[in-house]
Amino acid sequence: MRRCIATLAGRLFSGARFTMPAGSGAVYLTFDDGPHPESTPRLLGLLARYDARATFFCLGRNVEKYPGLYEEILAAGHAVGNHSWSHPDGWRTTTRSYLADVDCAGAVINSNLFRPPHGRLTPGQYRQIKKKYNIIMWTRMFADYRSSFNPAEVNLSGIRPGDILVLHDSVKTIGNTLPLVKRILSSESRNFISL
Repeated sequence: MRRCIATLAGRLFSGARFTMPAGSGAVYLTFDDGPHPESTPRLLGLLARYDARATFFCLGRNVEKYPGLYEEILAAGHAVGNHSWSHPDGWRTTTRSYLADVDCAGAVINSNLFRPPHGRLTPGQYRQIKKKYNIIMWTRMFADYRSSFNPAEVNLSGIRPGDILVLHDSVKTIGNTLPLVKRILSSESRNFISL
């Protein structure tokens, strides 16, 4: 079912990436919404323990607030991407406002990667953003942001080489995210690399 949705979305946004090359068993871990001083250092420590690389899709307002953490992400060998300035919902925001928000974040996030908040873009927003950015969606998003989420119950058997996995880098999610990332890194004999 999840792959069917990705296929349909892939037709609507033909230049966006929902998977990546699967060579060397690569799986692509990504984290949205950071950086934040209560979550980012813990994620960086866990990734270092497993010698894994990830891509952090940062909010511009958080990079402005915590520039040292943004630099730590890069210094640890991870990639970064633009996740907008203020996390707008593309379906409820005019194209002009949405693009201004993304451009504002682009002034502090040095990357040609963009992930739309909530995965929501209008066709007009998509056409404009793809002129500047590689749009990165996902194969699988974990609901680590839900209070009812139980990381121990997540079925990891469907993770395949080339999959792009989304988790979150925030205070709200870190209690769910860390145990799930640890399970993913310790149970998979995969090569975790950044985009």
